[in-house]
Formats: sequence, C-alpha cells, structure tokens
Amino acid sequence: MTRLLLILGLLLMFSVCAQVNAANTTEGQSDSASNLLFILDASGSMWGRIDGTPKIAIAKDVMSQLIADLPDNSRTGLMAYGHRRKGDCADIESLVELGPLDRSAMNKRIQGLNALGKTPITEAVTQAVEQLRQIEDSANIVLVSDGLESCDGDPCKAVEVAKQSGVDFRLHVVGFDLGDADTSQLQCMADAGGGQFFTAANADDLTTALEQAVTVEPPPAVVTGAIKLTVTVNDKPLKARTYLQNADSRKEVSRGGTSKEGIVNYTVPAGEYRIHIRPDGISAPDQYIDNVIVSAGETLEKNFNFRSGKAQITVTTNGKPLKARTYIQHADTRKEASRDGTDKNGVASYNVPVGEYRIQVRPDGISAPDHYVDNVVVTANETFETALEIPSGTAQITVTTNGKPLKARTYLQRADNHKETARGSTNKEGVVSYTVPVGEYRIQVRPDGIKAPDRYLNGVSVTATETTEVSMDFPTESQGDKD
Repeated sequence: MTRLLLILGLLLMFSVCAQVNAANTTEGQSDSASNLLFILDASGSMWGRIDGTPKIAIAKDVMSQLIADLPDNSRTGLMAYGHRRKGDCADIESLVELGPLDRSAMNKRIQGLNALGKTPITEAVTQAVEQLRQIEDSANIVLVSDGLESCDGDPCKAVEVAKQSGVDFRLHVVGFDLGDADTSQLQCMADAGGGQFFTAANADDLTTALEQAVTVEPPPAVVTGAIKLTVTVNDKPLKARTYLQNADSRKEVSRGGTSKEGIVNYTVPAGEYRIHIRPDGISAPDQYIDNVIVSAGETLEKNFNFRSGKAQITVTTNGKPLKARTYIQHADTRKEASRDGTDKNGVASYNVPVGEYRIQVRPDGISAPDHYVDNVVVTANETFETALEIPSGTAQITVTTNGKPLKARTYLQRADNHKETARGSTNKEGVVSYTVPVGEYRIQVRPDGIKAPDRYLNGVSVTATETTEVSMDFPTESQGDKD
C-alpha cells in the first residue's frame, strides 16, 4: 500500500510536468516545466516497517524504479534530510543539483541514504526554493514525508512566503504512512504551493488514484480561500479538535486543533463545507457548523461559543466523605454527559454545557443502592453545588454451631421487599459485617460447614453510626448423643 502511495504522488507529478511541458512547447515557450526537484524524508522514523519492510527501503526501491522510467531529456534534482546525523535540525543536503537527468548519480545517492535524524521540513523547503531562485526557472517540487515538522518551523508559512517572493514553483506533498496524524500542516503546504496533497485510506483508494494519475489532465488552477475558526467557552479560548468536511459527502477534507487562542485556520478550494467541533476542555457533545461557504481569495471567519458551567456534588455518609462513582445525565433524555469519582473529600465536579441535569450516585464505600439527585441546573460561568448524605450503620452477624464459629454464606436483604443489598461469607470467627444505609433488614444464612437448611433472621435494624450485632446458632447432635 505504501509503495502505491509513493508511486501515486510521483507519477502524478511527472504526468503533470510532461503535459504542461508539451503545452508550453506548442506555444513556443521554454521547456522549463520538466524541472523536477525531489525532497526525500530520511528521518529516523523511516525505519518503521510496513508489512515487515522498512519504509526507507520501500522509498529507495520506488525512487530507483521511477528514475529508470523518466524520459532521457528530464531535468531532475534530489534533496534529503535527516540522513546523516541524529537530532540535528540542520541535517539537510542537496544530493544532486537540479540539471540534466543523471540516472547513475541519482541512484547512487538514493541507495546511499540512511534514516537517522529529525524532520526539518520548513528549512528543507526553504533551501529547495532558494535553489530554484538561483536557476531563475520554474519547477515542480515533490516532497515525500512520513511525518510532520519536528524542528519548530512553520512549513506552510514558509511556502506562502516563497510564493510571494516571486519564485515560480509548484509544490506537491506525498504523505507516507501518516496513519491518524493531523495532516493539516502538509495539506496547507500543498495548498499554499499550488499543488496537491496525496494520502490514501485503503488499497482500493490507492488503485483508483494510481489509474487516474497516469492519465491525469493538467490540473486547473485551484482557486482557494481561507477559514478562520475561533472556538470559545463562555467567550474564552477553548482547546478543541476540529474537522473540515465536504458539505455534500461529509468526507473529511482536513483537520486541526485550536491554538492557545482558540483559533484554527484552513486554506481550501472555494466551495461549501461543514465544520465538526470536538471540545477537549469541557464534557460537551460534538457540535457542527453548516453552510460554511468559502469564496476565492477571501477569509471566512467563523466563531463557535460553548456556554458552560460547573456542577459539583458532595457525597457523605454520617457527615464523612464517601467514595462513590457519579454520573451526570441530561435531565430530559437521561443520556450520560460525563462521569467521575468522588475525591478524598467526597466531591465530584463536572464542567458541562448549560442545561438541566440529574446526577446518579453509586456508592463504593458502603453497600447501598444507586441514588439520584434531580433538578441540577447549570448556568454559564456558575457552579451549581449540591450534596447527598447517605446515613449508614453496620449490621454484624455471628454464625455458630453449638457455640463454635461456623463457615456460612450470608445475604443482607431489605425487610420490605427482600431485595438483596449485600452478601458475604463469615470469617474464621464466624463473623461477617455489612456497612449499609440505615433501615430495616433481614439476614439469610446458608451454612457451609453442616447440612442444614437456610435460616432467616428478621427485624435487623441499622441506625446511623451504630453497629447492630446479631447472632444465629445451628445446634447439631454430637456422635456421643447419637449413641
């Protein structure tokens, strides 16, 4: 799959160059469009494997085959980064100067590459553009990278500046095995460079793209515009992940995260889009902005403001903090908005959109059923505080046979409906204890050490902070009594 991805970008690049070259020659213009300058990623991550083969080996193989198939009159150049030293952002080298195709020299330098260092994309592109500036001719740059900028540069900005400086070039970017990485940086570079960004999700997509690449017509000029999205919560910057989608197909076009100012920028072809926003800083559902219409040469500014507040619950038993799991749910749908556990002070907090909620409390420290707190109303910039007190006590039963400790299983049940509250087995002293909410209970005892039917002890009253002690003895006949 990865080999196809590389071929897709490179063949498409060459096809575009060849056709533009033919058109220019027909019009009596120079043969400048055949200039091809490759920038290859040889950073340490290129030792990653795809189906057992290192990516650097795949890249060498594909590039060597490509060089062999190029027309004899091609003009080519080769640059690489990260191939000589680890951790060095200045490790960028022009391996073959742009000029008449020298297959032997190109292949020798390609095969000599080793994957070692960083990914200084910004500086590599800057040096490539400077090389083109010296020859005063147009060219196509093909960048093949398996990662993003790792040297604190801004490659998209660098491409924009280079374009504005008057250098005649088109930049195409081939994303190599990027997985789930945020590709907006590479997409932005290709857009700013007047080229295309290539990636693929599966083998079928790649096969289709390759078939199109070898017969592609010269691409029309892509007319682009920009989107500036600001995401806030209560009018303050919010950390969020955003996804730009085609308005009709809902297919993802690009993605990016907001900055510390709550801003994310997209440069895209003119058209209609939808924005998908996934907030990170608050427990809020994803939001969507429809009818996002981008016009050529213009920047569309969009804002989305989440209104949120805080819900805080304190859970106690007998006035002391209680360990519990809590779930905050939308009041109308009972759909869970978020969940949390109480801290050492018995407190759980939620930062959620404004609205009405209920909180479900599942005690961990005592054997109690779930409790619910309704009418939790969250308003913007405010904290709604509520508390739940679950008074509890202890029921302790000692089970014996002829006055001696007896191994037994016991079940504590509500007195009114006999619904089980807790269960446990006696210890070596024949004792088992339950910490439960105050109320009336009965205890079912199932002896393990003797043959006897289950017995029930009714009227077990549990009061707050107190221990109710009861006992049950199973008398049995000794062997001497039987004689």
